[in-house]
Amino acid sequence: MGVQEFRLEVAFRDGLTALRRFGWLMLLVMLADGGFEIGTRLLLEHWQFLGTDWTFAAVAIWAGQRLATASTAATIYLLAMTGARGEPLRPLTLLRRLSSCLPIIILADAVFILPGEVASLFFQDNTVALRAVRFAAGLYHLGMFLSLGLVIPVILDRGLTLSAGVAQGLALIRGRRWPLFLMVLAPSLVMGGVRMAMGDVDPLRQVQQVWFLYLLNYAIYGFALLAIAATYLESAPVNGAEREELAETFA
Repeated sequence: MGVQEFRLEVAFRDGLTALRRFGWLMLLVMLADGGFEIGTRLLLEHWQFLGTDWTFAAVAIWAGQRLATASTAATIYLLAMTGARGEPLRPLTLLRRLSSCLPIIILADAVFILPGEVASLFFQDNTVALRAVRFAAGLYHLGMFLSLGLVIPVILDRGLTLSAGVAQGLALIRGRRWPLFLMVLAPSLVMGGVRMAMGDVDPLRQVQQVWFLYLLNYAIYGFALLAIAATYLESAPVNGAEREELAETFA
């Protein structure tokens, strides 16, 4: 069976439809995630100023930030799929989908992010080595994204197990790796520019000086997530009968 050609106009239409219906809600979700990070960073700074031993707290807050970011991404995917298909927004159904897939979402986030984060801990005092580690982590993240970028959307949409979701995600992304990469590249470059605009300020103090750039970065990140969801929708259209079956899965 041949690989279906990527249809940019379909992905663009689905993304635009989702944005028109639930764009305001997606923006609120992304800003809430950004606000959570700002609040936790300021809390860490306060503890550090007081001389409190905040090592354990820092690890706990980092884990909370990762959980919030992963949950936010999943929420954006669900809103985009619901909006693009013209379905009504049912908050309880959305929460059921999110909660049922949350362990897999956390695991996927750990696979994507944790190796680079852990490796960076060993080179905090060596700027050159730290940059090399972060560059390698970026390449690793890119490779994982080009292979597994559609796994979370398909698991959220169809209520699959991890193994089934990976299998379907790998099948769906065939012929769409580089179109997906190019669509996500634009917001990623803007996010990189925003990060550069923050300068070399101490991370714990950045949020006080450039908090609006933090929120802008999260808003832009939402467009990258929307592009991923639109690519999934283009690759796996769902007909009426399948929609009813999926609705029963999460009823």
